[in-house]
Amino acid sequence: MSEDISCSPKKGDVEAVSAQYNQQQELLEYILDTVNKTNMIDYTRIHANPRDAEEELVQRKAEVLATLKQLQNEVAPIMKATDILKNGESMKDSKTFVNALQKDYKLKVEHLESAYKLAKYCMSAVTTKSLRLTSLEDLTRLRDYIDNANFSTIQALQQRTWLIHWSVLVFFNHPKGRDLIIDMFYTNHFTLTPYKTMCPHIMRYLATAVIINRTRRNALKDLIKVIQQESYTYRDPITEFLECLYVNFDFEGARLKLHECQTVILNDFFIVACLNEFVEDARLMIFETFCRIHQCIILACSPIN
Repeated sequence: MSEDISCSPKKGDVEAVSAQYNQQQELLEYILDTVNKTNMIDYTRIHANPRDAEEELVQRKAEVLATLKQLQNEVAPIMKATDILKNGESMKDSKTFVNALQKDYKLKVEHLESAYKLAKYCMSAVTTKSLRLTSLEDLTRLRDYIDNANFSTIQALQQRTWLIHWSVLVFFNHPKGRDLIIDMFYTNHFTLTPYKTMCPHIMRYLATAVIINRTRRNALKDLIKVIQQESYTYRDPITEFLECLYVNFDFEGARLKLHECQTVILNDFFIVACLNEFVEDARLMIFETFCRIHQCIILACSPIN
């Protein structure tokens, strides 16, 4: 006697798939609604239904390009005036610098307003990926400029401090950022002096970069030395984790600090995306250090659990 087996999907499965599809569509609508307020026309055309207002999107793109060209023409005098930046003597005195811009390059306040409009317009028309790449290039140019400019010691320290703060957002959102942030902090010009003097709280981000970058553990020695020196001015669970592990060899304390680190990272906009990787690498550091100083270990013991 044959048994009639129905191949039709169950009602519960259909409802689950339908609910998931509706959620995805709702999310896409939110994204497109946000993007429509910017000038990212190509992004909208890729992700929206091509039959929906295709002609309108093409027209908007033409208008965006026309406005962009107009703003570029308006700031042309500023682009020509970049030659004066190569002359360090003219930049030492602000009054001389402004007079040279007005006399030799016919610059006016209106040109600066156009430059602001152009920058804002470009920001609303770029994708996240291109923004990351451009930001890194700008950061590199700023660093080179600070290195080669005729700043006084105090001015150079202030400029490097500002650059350090700007770099955090770029480095933790760039594929090679974890290497670059360590490289910048340990170059001859960008020593750890700015951190110790002006912004010891940045140690959190340097420590995070070293922990999640297994190929750059050679930077740990110098980092821990600075953490010890500056512990009286700044401490947080991430720096204390390294101190417990590599200074006090307190594995139970390091394990407890790791739980506190998770709370800190979850509430830190710049490094929240690194949470899972941080926890995994931090546990590995505990295990490796524990194994180095013990000849015999019990795998079930709590410090390496």
